[in-house]
Amino acid sequence: MDRKRDEEYLYVKCCSLRSRQRISYWCSHLPVTMATSSAVPSDNLPTYKLVVVGDGGVGKSALTIQFFQKIFVSDYDPTIEDSYLKHTEIDGQWAILDVLDTAGQEEFSAMREQYMRTGDGFLIVFSVTDKASFEHVDRFHQLILRVKDREAFPMVLVANKVDLVHLRKITSDQGQEMAAKHNREYSVTSDKELGSVMGQLDV
Repeated sequence: MDRKRDEEYLYVKCCSLRSRQRISYWCSHLPVTMATSSAVPSDNLPTYKLVVVGDGGVGKSALTIQFFQKIFVSDYDPTIEDSYLKHTEIDGQWAILDVLDTAGQEEFSAMREQYMRTGDGFLIVFSVTDKASFEHVDRFHQLILRVKDREAFPMVLVANKVDLVHLRKITSDQGQEMAAKHNREYSVTSDKELGSVMGQLDV
């Protein structure tokens, strides 16, 4: 992976079932293409870390757990920090994808810079039912750039809980405008849509 190519994005290629057609670009734009295989080597594999950030309660853990454990978690249990590993093929070479599910609560904000330093790419997640989580996107974006000391870095803005139409407070246009403001990709998903999330992350 050429980490100097900051304006490119990590693309996760879907090699999944037909029911996984509605990909949400959950992790879809770091600068490589990924695919799965039945034979996975076990020695000297490079590791690439994808960090999932956003306010508490926006569905970061539900999205991550659906991908790795294939279950939907409806109960909210605040995360401090959980890391999940998956073997994957990147640019024709086997590697380990390390997805870090982070705490969104303010009491854990001091930990953010530490895990941001190690990230190779970021998903900034907000809930369309929570206006404050959308307003805080700027803060996460700027913090990542400051910690990385870069003017640009691989990030994707993810709008979650789009299935809760009756509770929606952020429109699609607003989300797209926010992504355009930061020159970022924009994705929509629901943490109940297992096929959508799995199809996007099945690497």
